[in-house]
Amino acid sequence: MTDLFNSLQKIMESFSELYTRQATLLQDRFGEVFTYYMNELSSVKEVADMQGRMAGEFVKQEQRLLHRKEQLFAEAKVATWELRPEDVKALDLSKVGNNKVVMFPLMLPRETSEVVAALIAHGYYTNKLLTESRRTDLKNYRTLRKHFKTAGEEFATLMKDVRGES
Repeated sequence: MTDLFNSLQKIMESFSELYTRQATLLQDRFGEVFTYYMNELSSVKEVADMQGRMAGEFVKQEQRLLHRKEQLFAEAKVATWELRPEDVKALDLSKVGNNKVVMFPLMLPRETSEVVAALIAHGYYTNKLLTESRRTDLKNYRTLRKHFKTAGEEFATLMKDVRGES
């Protein structure tokens, strides 16, 4: 009966040692990786926040501009449209002055160029977000793959040690 209890004690001690060493291995191997990964994501998050702000700014500017153009077009006062002199010379306003499709792109050129600049900024941050996401994903994939491979090898060695294989 004592031999049975001694055997059970040895089994329990080996399980205890195995679990302790596995926990230590997991902490050592993956704690730093996931901490780094979370910190790495902060750069992507910053770019995503900026891209979101740029998208919101673009939409607001575009809506304000379209609303203002609608109001000015409804008033039908061509002088308030701030048309460029070259556009006025190129068009016969008596024929196209009441055509919204033709006139909207020409109205308020300064404000229109500001909205285009906001669109370009939004596009830049969208592209930057994609690039940054791909960079961090590829880098983190390689790092995690390496750590999992190394950890797997260490677990295998650990199991052999506990079983007494060498």
